[in-house]
Amino acid sequence: MSTFITYTYEELLAHKEKAPAAALEKLRISADEILTKPTAKVIDTKLPRPSGDIHDYVSIGPYWWPNPDTKDGLPWVNHDGKVNPDTTTAVHAGSCYGRVHTLALATFYFGDNGYSEYANRQMYDWFINPETKMNPNAKYSQGLPGICEGRSTGLIAFAGAYNLFNGIAIFEELGLMDAEILAGVKAWFVEFGDWILTHEYGIGADNSDNNHGSWHDANLIATALFTGRDALVKKICKTAYWNRIARQITVAGEQPRELARTKAMSYTFFNL
Repeated sequence: MSTFITYTYEELLAHKEKAPAAALEKLRISADEILTKPTAKVIDTKLPRPSGDIHDYVSIGPYWWPNPDTKDGLPWVNHDGKVNPDTTTAVHAGSCYGRVHTLALATFYFGDNGYSEYANRQMYDWFINPETKMNPNAKYSQGLPGICEGRSTGLIAFAGAYNLFNGIAIFEELGLMDAEILAGVKAWFVEFGDWILTHEYGIGADNSDNNHGSWHDANLIATALFTGRDALVKKICKTAYWNRIARQITVAGEQPRELARTKAMSYTFFNL
């Protein structure tokens, strides 16, 4: 059985007795809408891959724009907090993670109305299907045209993996998780976890002293719990105070790196 990352099954059961009707209806609508869409696939991203491999995850930093002072628009320039709509064309990992989690919750609250079949297919297409799966690396995540093909901050795109793991745990509790697909997803995350731990982008994220460092820890902890790497979980937790809290939060309770952002309140809460 997979580990619940942010809540327990007992907590879900307790909540089921008192869940607000409006929230449940919103969940039902979201889950039913997912069923009308094709599964999210990394190969559907229209952005060119530097490697030429359609299985590589690729995205562009959301706050970066073509340079108005050069004919070719390169190198792109940063406008913090201002999302460039041209950077939203990538199929993000969160699309897979979020769909599985939403469908798992819908199955728990309403029963299986085709939710588990879609969720298993979504995981198969993202992690296992040789025609559509994502390569287990983030070499080209949040690249910057004219500057770099990818960067350590791109790992933030995978920080929501805990939603996927919670969804899988729910389906397991309900007896609706395909065993072969689960084994394939775990094998994928073992490879991805190894890549994060050894690649310069993962090392860079680990050395970050803002929200990217915090979410690097959160992502690795969730991934390690899912893949049975308990020693890694303990190691990260033991160093979290000095590596994150002491480095990022002043004695006055401020987070200077987050307060410097244009969306300071949003990033402050995001980091906490």
